[in-house]
Amino acid sequence: MRRLVPFLALFAPLAACRGKSEADSGPEFVEKFAKAAREKDMETLWALFSQDTQSLFTESAKAVLDRAKGSPEAAKRIKLDYDFTQEVDQIDPVLFAKTRIKKDRKQDLETWGGARALDVTDDGGGCTVAVELPGKGRCNWVLVREKKYLRLNWVDSKMDGR
Repeated sequence: MRRLVPFLALFAPLAACRGKSEADSGPEFVEKFAKAAREKDMETLWALFSQDTQSLFTESAKAVLDRAKGSPEAAKRIKLDYDFTQEVDQIDPVLFAKTRIKKDRKQDLETWGGARALDVTDDGGGCTVAVELPGKGRCNWVLVREKKYLRLNWVDSKMDGR
């Protein structure tokens, strides 16, 4: 037994240290989402979006890329505006979706970076979090549970405090 205790002590900090996108509670989720927004950490923000939300952004990015394939001017604009060097038909739609969020939603990222959880209503699987956004007021973020952790459902959420 004496040998087991030091061995287990080595792994205790690892168990307490979950990934940047793993949140079990509404307040923990808002804290992680706000931190990722402040740091413009698109990988973590993306992981905090629900699968439906990721699909929504990816489909929108695909549509923009598809339209640009038929227009040399639009293709040039995408490459210049979003700092891509490859041709438009070679741009990964998920990467383009993340890049669009980072570049086109700078003000939103700043606002989300100051998000503060006020109240949580649990619905059994996910929850709705009343969030205070600096300069925008109170809004509700709808979180769904996917693969054990909470994820943001963009469509059902009010992200801008209006």
